[in-house]
Amino acid sequence: MLEIRGIISNKEEMKEDLKTLLQQSKSPSDFINKITDNGYNVIHNGKTSFSIQHEDQIFKASELGLSYKTLKAKLGEDTGFEQTLKDKHSIKEYEDCSIASTEAEPDYMRKIKPNSVLATKFKFIQHSDKVEYFYNTASSKKSFEYYKDPSKVSFHDLSRQSAKAGIQRLVADAKPPQSFTVNGPNFFKKNIWLEFQLMGLEAKGFKLEGYTPTQADLELVKKAQEQYASMNKKPEPKPEAPTVAVEPPKPVEPIAPPVMSTPVQNEPEQLVEPTKQVEQESNFDSLFDELEDEFSDKTSPVDSFKEILSKVTTDMLCVTHGSITCRICFGSNMENAPAFQHDEFISINHEIATAYADAGRALKEEFNQILSDKIDELKSTQEYQEKIEAAHIANIETDFHDFIESLIDKHTDYKKIEILRHVQDVLEGNGNIIPDAALYDDITEKVNQLDNHEREICSAYVQKLIDDDGSGAPIDGELKNADVKSKRKIRYKPC
Repeated sequence: MLEIRGIISNKEEMKEDLKTLLQQSKSPSDFINKITDNGYNVIHNGKTSFSIQHEDQIFKASELGLSYKTLKAKLGEDTGFEQTLKDKHSIKEYEDCSIASTEAEPDYMRKIKPNSVLATKFKFIQHSDKVEYFYNTASSKKSFEYYKDPSKVSFHDLSRQSAKAGIQRLVADAKPPQSFTVNGPNFFKKNIWLEFQLMGLEAKGFKLEGYTPTQADLELVKKAQEQYASMNKKPEPKPEAPTVAVEPPKPVEPIAPPVMSTPVQNEPEQLVEPTKQVEQESNFDSLFDELEDEFSDKTSPVDSFKEILSKVTTDMLCVTHGSITCRICFGSNMENAPAFQHDEFISINHEIATAYADAGRALKEEFNQILSDKIDELKSTQEYQEKIEAAHIANIETDFHDFIESLIDKHTDYKKIEILRHVQDVLEGNGNIIPDAALYDDITEKVNQLDNHEREICSAYVQKLIDDDGSGAPIDGELKNADVKSKRKIRYKPC
């Protein structure tokens, strides 16, 4: 509903353009090919799910009424659609989208107006060198970073709302007269310029450089400002209605006293209290975003939570506890996560925690069920089953290492038996092996205690130690210790 102020929203503009391309398409794949040929990016989210990107805006296909289900109903079944999405998958990244100030020593992180967009719709995390700002929503999407030296706002989200919040952050710490320089793609610089004009910052002594507005831009601002003026116009008070007296009725009987009627008065209408100057300024500054929020499509907390979980991969599910981004297994700061996924692990962990906090008790049970379903889905994958099997094998091998270490402690009287000093070298494959043995029975007894599956796993493992067929393995069943006179006849039978 940005049309109220003469501005067409990006989403509505995309819908109209994509609707035309849809009418020209012969199949779902043909539609994808057409939109990518016309400046759109397609982001493959898995299977037949996808999103569409245009400049700084990304919308799910379902938000635009263009899910595969809809495409199939209009254009027919397409068995190659998933492959088309894979082939066309592309995300456009924008670098160096920023506003820089010439302020040499800004009054860093001054308090801002409590009713501003920055204060009501964003939250922040302060670091030693910067402050990170995030949307105050379940997704906690990152908006921008604010630096002190040099004074600069670097944007991650290029929307108009993010642009306004970033400007408010810089202006709060700046002293007029002051100049700001905007960098980035043209559409982003236009958004910054537009917000700058609607906030009336030039009249307050601030100047924006880096973008030259077109005649259409100037007309757009003029129309929007006229809308603001009409909406903020004070209503004229209505005049108070005059008091009307009613003549008393004449007496019906001569002996009766006259009955006097109370004069009838109309209740005067109350005057509309004029809007305070501070409120007018606040309304002027934030109306742009309030209108956008009021009429834009809103995502429910449940849908936002599902969107977060859609980014979870099998790697993020720990084997030991079956928990997503488990702090016990991956570390409190995800330091045990794969290095190339470290930031993703932290982000998902933070988003899930924030979603639960924002939802409160009312949605906790529903969130738990959604999370449980997602975990079950991940556990059913072949990749996760392979991780479980690998962990099981590793546990058996670790247990065997522990067993060998216990033997070293147990056989302290055999200090001269060299195998005790080198048996672990066998397991580690270090090559420092001296053939000698006194542990044959102990090891075969341990192996005999294993079940069939464990014996199968350990079979090749213990063959490195035990010589049953003259292979030259270090434990051959012949005792070299002088205190032992007999030979051990038990032979380990491999699986």
